[in-house]
Amino acid sequence: MAEPWLHIVGIGEDGMDGLLPATRAVVEAAEVIVGGDRHHRLSEAVTAERVAWPSPFDALIDLLLSFKGRRVVVLATGDPLWFSVGARIGRAIDPSEITYHPQVSAFQLASARMGWSLADVETLTVHGRPVEQMI
Repeated sequence: MAEPWLHIVGIGEDGMDGLLPATRAVVEAAEVIVGGDRHHRLSEAVTAERVAWPSPFDALIDLLLSFKGRRVVVLATGDPLWFSVGARIGRAIDPSEITYHPQVSAFQLASARMGWSLADVETLTVHGRPVEQMI
């Protein structure tokens, strides 16, 4: 089986310093890094081609597939499989082509700071959802 070409990395506010050494090495070895402005600022010392989230966002999968064959890293906030871009990518690209590198999620961080058990917290998101769902 071939090595995955796509790595989806959760990154926190502590940037590269907060990543496990193996994950940091993956980011540092990337040829292409896809993410938002914030993600690029958190990893700015890494020399790789930088690509912003596409607009419209629905173009993401085609954008990623255009880089197949290169070492590609998608930077996401926290845990890329919890209300984040990782699940969306994983539904469209064969999971054997992807390695996920989670970080503490925003929900975990908020619960820890508040002293709340995450098991007792209802988690919802409006990120990427229609505004009408907030009502």
